[in-house]
Parts: sequence; C-alpha cells; structure tokens
Amino acid sequence: MKKFLLFLIVASVTSGAWQYKLLRTANQQLVVAEQRVADVISAQANSVTLDGLTELRKLPPNIGDVPNLRYLSARDTNLSDLSGLEGNTTLEQLDVNMTRVSDLSPLEGLPNLKLIYLHDTWVSDISPLTTLPSLERLDIGKTQIETLLPVTEIENLTWLNLYKSHALDGSGDHFAALQERPFLELTGGSTFRQNYQPGWQYNAMQRLSRLRELFEI
Repeated sequence: MKKFLLFLIVASVTSGAWQYKLLRTANQQLVVAEQRVADVISAQANSVTLDGLTELRKLPPNIGDVPNLRYLSARDTNLSDLSGLEGNTTLEQLDVNMTRVSDLSPLEGLPNLKLIYLHDTWVSDISPLTTLPSLERLDIGKTQIETLLPVTEIENLTWLNLYKSHALDGSGDHFAALQERPFLELTGGSTFRQNYQPGWQYNAMQRLSRLRELFEI
C-alpha cells in the first residue's frame, strides 16, 4: 500500500511538472506569435503565419490590429480559440488544419472569407459557416460533424473536401443534394454516400481521447 501511495505521489508530481512545462512553453509561444503579428503590422503586410508554434492555444491579442489581414494560418498547433477574428472585414483565407478548434462562432458574418481549412479539427457544429456570403472553398476532411445540412446552405461553394469525415446523422440526403450541384467539386464523401452513422462506442472513445489530450496539456 505504501509503495502504491508513493507511486501516486511521484506520478502526480511528474505530471504537474510536465503540465507546468507545457504551460510555460504555450505562454512563450504566445509571445512569439504576438511578435510575428507585430512584424506583419510593421511591414504593412497582410498575411500572418503561426505554423510551427505547436503549443499555441489561442490567437495573439494583437491579431485584430493587422489593418488588412487577408490570410491567417495556424495549422498544426494546439489552437482551440478563434477569438480575435470577430467582425474582421478583410480576412479571405483561414487555415487551422490539425488544430483543436471547435467553436466557429467568432467567424460569423465575416463578409470576405472565401476559403477555410478545418481538416482534422474538433469542429462539430458548422452552422456558423452559413453566415459567410463569400465562402467558396471548404475543407472539413477527417472531422466528425453533427450534420452536413449547413453546407447545403452555402450558395457560393465551389470546392468541398470531405475525405475521411462523417456526420452523426449520416447526412446521406444532404450529400446527395450536394452531388447534384453542377459547379461544386467534391473530394471524398464515401461515409456520407453510405449514410454511415457512428455508434455510441465510437463517440465515447473519441470523447475519452480528447479528454486525455486536454489533461496532457
């Protein structure tokens, strides 16, 4: 019993030290990200790239200070929060592939957003995308969404990637409706074609996996 308690204490201390190290790294990378944005502003440029900051969790606080931000990429990071993009009137391209982004509400109503990469993210509710009048290209591959219905309401869509993604409701009918669009290029979509609906076991395992990832931070 004493050995077991000692093991728990050591494990707890080790885990705490590891989490502290990751938090410190995340804060350091946020400073780096803020400096990258400052450099873009100083150069009067309009593209911000935060790729490579693997422990970055949120956008730098000065992201809204870029006067004519048109392109933003934060792929392959721990980004989970898009706060700071609300009301942006110039952003045209957003790449958050391979991140932990789940809430798209900060993007609601952005008038010039034409391209969004959400491949391998934690997004499930894609309804905010229906408020983007200029959206033409969308990547939601390798992502579990609630339903494909909102995509059918995006009028100007010309390219859609559904590779290895699926919907909780199957969305077979919605996929069929998208297939009928003459000017829409579809990539992937086999699970939608089969109207595949994942069982509760799959969803439970996915939730456990994500909780594990969160506690590892």
